[in-house]
Amino acid sequence: MARFGEDAGLQREDADAIIEDVIRIVKDDDETAHWNLYSASELLLGSVDPEEKYWRIERHLQLYAKASGNPHAVLMVARRFMFGTAVLDADVAEAVDWYYCAAALGSAEAHAELEAIVGDA
Repeated sequence: MARFGEDAGLQREDADAIIEDVIRIVKDDDETAHWNLYSASELLLGSVDPEEKYWRIERHLQLYAKASGNPHAVLMVARRFMFGTAVLDADVAEAVDWYYCAAALGSAEAHAELEAIVGDA
């Protein structure tokens, strides 16, 4: 996708335009698109202001985690809620929900971190 912009011979503006087009049409359950949009957002690609780019990081990671059921991605979301990010305030209750989900998907790390938070996970 456009995250490889210059490596693929795309100018920054072309990569930004592709990203904006994909965001307009992507469905919530398209895990591949959301992973690539998350990655592009991490590189701050896209033609919106920086704060919106940071919100896109959160949004696409969460949508990827939900669509894929990938325990590592779910754990990444849990940690982002636990500690907060540039645009996301820490929310322990929301983090715990994500930790439970990651643990249920088989993440030993999530189980250990959840146990440290709530004591009897």
